[in-house]
Amino acid sequence: MNKNLIYAVLGFLFITSCNAHKIATSNTEEAYTEVVKERLGENVLYLLNKPETYVLCIKEIEGTTLQPRNTINYLVVKIDDNAIVLENKIEGGNVNWGSKNEIEVFRIPGIVRKDQSRSDFITLYNVETGKSYPKKKTEQ
Repeated sequence: MNKNLIYAVLGFLFITSCNAHKIATSNTEEAYTEVVKERLGENVLYLLNKPETYVLCIKEIEGTTLQPRNTINYLVVKIDDNAIVLENKIEGGNVNWGSKNEIEVFRIPGIVRKDQSRSDFITLYNVETGKSYPKKKTEQ
């Protein structure tokens, strides 16, 4: 009988701790979305990195007849403290996670030489160190 009571109490504690974690996660999500809404407004795409420590926030504005390339405003928020660690914008291209702590930014080139590939136009940004470098070490 004592074992059943102990198992019941442990089960109850486990379930309540899981629920508390879910509540904290939703509060965290609310906090960083508020920070992002202040900078980018509505209709933002949120992409978490694999360890879920940073979130990449992307807002794409469609091109016009005067400026046919789409404008992509993006920022990276550190989830622990809702700090913006990177903010930038590009015209034409795309932004995505390249690894757990690096984002890949591809800029659509104007003219491509025969010896160039897509990698020549990708820049990697390390969100933890703040450093950036070309994916391929060639002249662009």
